[in-house]
Amino acid sequence: MQKIRKLTCNFTPPEWACNTYRILFKELEAFEIDLHQHVHLENNILFDKTRRAWRGLYA
Repeated sequence: MQKIRKLTCNFTPPEWACNTYRILFKELEAFEIDLHQHVHLENNILFDKTRRAWRGLYA
């Protein structure tokens, strides 16, 4: 996503961009935000709960 953000100048469409192109850039930015939220959820909540559950089973 960093590469896409860089290539699109932080999801800023050019002045000549049509509405479809502008929507694409908005949706890419929304996708990046959603992706970061899901990565956070997995790394900091789900994996932690799973690790604790496994420890409880084998303690």
